[in-house]
Amino acid sequence: MPDGKSLIRRGPAMSVLPNPQPELAAPAPAPGASALRAAAYRPAGSTPWAVLMCKFSDVAAQPQSTAFFADFLTTAGNGKGGMADYWRDMSGGTVTLDGSAVFGWFTLDLSLATARGWTWPGARIDLMRACVAAADGVVDFSAFQGVIAVLNAQIDSGSSGRRQLQVGDGRREFGLVNLDPGAWNNAFAAHEMGHGYGLPHSFSDEPTVMEYGDGWDIMSAMTFGGKVPTFLHPLFGPSGPALCGVYQDRLGWIPSSERLDLSSFGRGATLTISALDKAPPGIRLVRIWLGFSTHHYAVELRMPQEETGWDRGIDRAGVLVRLVQNGVSYLRQSTGGVQDMQPGDSFVDAHENLVVSVLGFDDKERTATVHIGPRPPAGLATRARLTPLPNAAGWHNSDVEVRLTGTAAVGSGAPRITFSATGADPMPPATVTGPAVSVTVTKEGSTTLCYAAEDNTGAGELPRTLRIDIDKTRPTTTRTVTSPAPGRVDIELNGADPSSDGSQPSGFKSLTYEAVGANPLPPTTTTQPRVRFSITAPGLTTVIYWSTDRADNTEVPHTLDLRPVPRLTPDSLTFIAAPGTVSAPQTLLLRNLGETTLVISGIDTTDSAFALTDGSLPPCGNTLAPGATCAIDVVFAPTAAAVHHAALLLSTDFPDRTIEIPLTGTGVRPRLEFSPSGPDGIAFPVTRIGHQSPLRTVTVRNAGPVPLTIANVVAGDDFPVVRTGCAAYPRTLAPGQSCDVDVVFRPRLPGPRTGALAVESNAEGGRRLLALTGEGVAEPELTAVPAALSFGPQPVGTGGTPQWIELTNTGHAELRLSGASFTGAHAADFSITEEGRLPDSRVVLEPEQSTRVQVAFRPADLGPRAAELLLATNVPGPARGIPLSGVGVAAPAVVLDPTSVDFGPQPVGTPGPTTTVTLRNNSPAPVEIRTTELTGGNAADFAVASAPGDTCGAAPIPAGGSCRVAVTFTPAAVGSRSTVLALTDTAGLRHEVPLTGTGSGALIAFEPAALGFGALPLGGTERHDLTIRNTGNAVLVINALQTTGDFLNGPGCVGGLRPGRDCMVRILFRPTGEGPRTGELTVTSNAVGGPFRLPLSGTGLVPAIGITPDALTFGAQDVGTTSQPQPVTVSSTGSASLSITEVTLTGPHTDDFRLRDNCGRRGHMPGAECVVEVVFAPTAPGPRTATLNLTDDAPGSPHTVQLSGEGHLRRI
Repeated sequence: MPDGKSLIRRGPAMSVLPNPQPELAAPAPAPGASALRAAAYRPAGSTPWAVLMCKFSDVAAQPQSTAFFADFLTTAGNGKGGMADYWRDMSGGTVTLDGSAVFGWFTLDLSLATARGWTWPGARIDLMRACVAAADGVVDFSAFQGVIAVLNAQIDSGSSGRRQLQVGDGRREFGLVNLDPGAWNNAFAAHEMGHGYGLPHSFSDEPTVMEYGDGWDIMSAMTFGGKVPTFLHPLFGPSGPALCGVYQDRLGWIPSSERLDLSSFGRGATLTISALDKAPPGIRLVRIWLGFSTHHYAVELRMPQEETGWDRGIDRAGVLVRLVQNGVSYLRQSTGGVQDMQPGDSFVDAHENLVVSVLGFDDKERTATVHIGPRPPAGLATRARLTPLPNAAGWHNSDVEVRLTGTAAVGSGAPRITFSATGADPMPPATVTGPAVSVTVTKEGSTTLCYAAEDNTGAGELPRTLRIDIDKTRPTTTRTVTSPAPGRVDIELNGADPSSDGSQPSGFKSLTYEAVGANPLPPTTTTQPRVRFSITAPGLTTVIYWSTDRADNTEVPHTLDLRPVPRLTPDSLTFIAAPGTVSAPQTLLLRNLGETTLVISGIDTTDSAFALTDGSLPPCGNTLAPGATCAIDVVFAPTAAAVHHAALLLSTDFPDRTIEIPLTGTGVRPRLEFSPSGPDGIAFPVTRIGHQSPLRTVTVRNAGPVPLTIANVVAGDDFPVVRTGCAAYPRTLAPGQSCDVDVVFRPRLPGPRTGALAVESNAEGGRRLLALTGEGVAEPELTAVPAALSFGPQPVGTGGTPQWIELTNTGHAELRLSGASFTGAHAADFSITEEGRLPDSRVVLEPEQSTRVQVAFRPADLGPRAAELLLATNVPGPARGIPLSGVGVAAPAVVLDPTSVDFGPQPVGTPGPTTTVTLRNNSPAPVEIRTTELTGGNAADFAVASAPGDTCGAAPIPAGGSCRVAVTFTPAAVGSRSTVLALTDTAGLRHEVPLTGTGSGALIAFEPAALGFGALPLGGTERHDLTIRNTGNAVLVINALQTTGDFLNGPGCVGGLRPGRDCMVRILFRPTGEGPRTGELTVTSNAVGGPFRLPLSGTGLVPAIGITPDALTFGAQDVGTTSQPQPVTVSSTGSASLSITEVTLTGPHTDDFRLRDNCGRRGHMPGAECVVEVVFAPTAPGPRTATLNLTDDAPGSPHTVQLSGEGHLRRI
């Protein structure tokens, strides 16, 4: 009941609201309407719940642990967001779940199948009784005020309210709640526990919702009138919302200090109320009594917080008005059909003459300002005036001042004005005493201003709202520029009205554009945000455009210049070339970086040493499309060693100027360097004549900035080039590049020898020489062939085939042999034969001369035998020793002595001396020889001679007797020759003596086997070195060398050449005619099979010139003007490079003709072409003639082209 506050009026005239319709009454039987009206249960302090975990007899599952339900439903879960926290917060700490406990799992004397056959929800209490019965005897129910039955299978969840239940020996009242697995979440459990605390459902006044229709009260779970005011808890699922203020008040949980009681008969008042979950101080609930203690309106504010509170699932703040009848809550709607009323909304009960109006929210303080009172009297009103006024679209583009002016009814005093704002520029509620107030809205976007007047009687005007739309941000226009085809630029403009701070902009209104310049377009305004147009004219066109929005903000105009922008790269060119040559082309890239076509009116150079040419990239034409690239290729052709400074001139149509690119060209000669270098050149070590020094490598390097062309590399006869990395000729070395030449010293004569490495090139000076020096010494040198003798097995007491040793003076001084002797353990087993004995006096051998010594072996005993033949000579150093070896073996019954015969060297075709073979019969019986013959190998080179004493075939040979056979050797070819002397006796036994000898003679081999010189222009010379090698086994004596045709030979290779040695002769090719040239080198010598001939070949090249046409006729040309150029095409039609040294004009009127020479002062490869351009600029009237002369190296030079034209006087 009201407690006498000043705003409360009570009396017999108080209106009474009608009772709710039957369908609005609380459901029966649990909780029934009578029970709800009683509302005697007001929990406070500890409210312990017994949580019984029960499982059906036919379901073994235990879906959750005891710990889960302890956290969920008891104070074990304090601070974890479960029911202990929820009911503590709802009661403001009045209620706790202290003493609550979890028990079980208990097995029911009931199956799930049986329970599902019951009638629900009436069987809810029976299921609770079954669970209590299962726990009775284990749980002391006297310690609890409520029981929660947790079931292990889906069947039913709900509450039987508070009722009597038989436990133990008596009956007690409990709050009863059943929760199956589908209800193990905060929202469901709180709703059912609310019933356990004696609370009914809540209702709304929407006919389609009614029960469970309050979206802001937990007692409308789970439908909440179609709203979703819950949030998701990580452990306990859907949670919230809070218990409404009506039911918190019903349970006695809202202190009187936080509750305000009013009467519907009282004066009106403007009040500030706090959010229901806000901590004190503050009024959280307003009750407006309607005359009966169980009938009143309740007003509360619900304001969600983002991260905390049980109302965090509510979507917005709102003031709620509920009708409370018999303790049951019925949520009402505003006049606009809104349940959570916003600023400007009002609830009106015309019957009770009661108005509840919402004037504003203070989000920071979490309060609302409301006016509660009777309907306003006539004359109480507030007018609003805006400065400035909105435009036709309702928008402002600046700050808006709102002037509020209130008027009151006569006699009610000056009004007060309360206002607030929501939206873009929120303002908390404020009340101003006086009839007028100004409010300024500054932020962009939509702001809703709520305002109302209140007079001195407390009467309040129904609140008014005013929407103010502000957009201060200028619109923007973006552009897209494309070029789908050369010379065409497509432009797309897109207007937009973006927000600068995320607020709602006014929107695009119009786009204006125009173009001036080469491609004008008239000013055009369109309401379409996108526009497209094209610019096609070359030159400069400027496009101007801007947008306007619905708030009349106008964009600062944009400009877009469309023009050709030529860009030449690089910004300069530098050339280096040798005089008389043309440099490699360098490329200038011209790009049109602009948007329109570039017109090119001319490209030229300011110095004729620089010329334009065609390269690999597309050349520049008369126009260049936007984004395109073309190439300008420039070459440099200096005539002398000098520096040229010039410019390339590019004339374009925009920006009406000529672009100059600096050109720098330097004519320089190539520079050749040797390494090692120095004034003394290369000094070789002292070397014996006929021997070769270690090679020395000479590096030829191009030290200049232009290519170096090497035509040939040669050296002197004593200094042959054994390898060159500079071939094949001509060889071109880039700047900094090098090649190596290997040179040796091979002296032919004693004493100091000098020569030079000569490099012919296009370097300055042409031929460069590097001095080569060395000293040759002449010494005798003894060479023994073979270097050792091995006689192999030989019967003791017999002699084998004597072996020859050829002693040659391979040095270059006189060799004196003064004696020979044997030394060693078995020196007596070896001897020099009479045939091969040295004369008693000294033997003198000149260089390349030889003599022979023949050594025989007759072992005196069995086993290996060894000795050494010592030769006394004048060769520096110790006496020369030749190792000798053989093996003594036992003699057979028939012995041949010698056992083998070696005739040694014998000139081919010349018979040698006769050698006798003795057969000795060591057997006890006679031996008769039946046949004597030569078999196998080269039997024709040997013969059995008829000589006195040959007795082997005449009669039997008695025991201990012997016979002899004479043999001769006449070789038919150079090299080793062999056969077998076979004696066969009458018993069929064959007795053999191997016969060997060597045909001696010289042989010639050429390296290479044929000499080809390539192609040379007439008058040119090419050199090749030819190696002649003695491949025979005797000294080669070359008597003469002779060449034929266009070929010449040097003086080398005449004289003696030992076997295996070679010499070098230089062959020159100097063509005297065009085309293939042939000849041969003939060598006359003592070589077997001579004379020898080597084929020679080469090609002669002749330059030739072709000129088209052979005459130019210009016709009539006004005096003082210049004709179009006419070309003269010059072709190199010969087989050799054409060199044009000069292009000149001669004749009577040379001043009337001008040349642009692209041919002179340079070489032209066969097949190449160049052009000389001639223009006619007559200086006087009448016929004018001249001759174009080309001086070149082709036959018939100079070559001419006749020029003619006629000067014509223009008549005015």
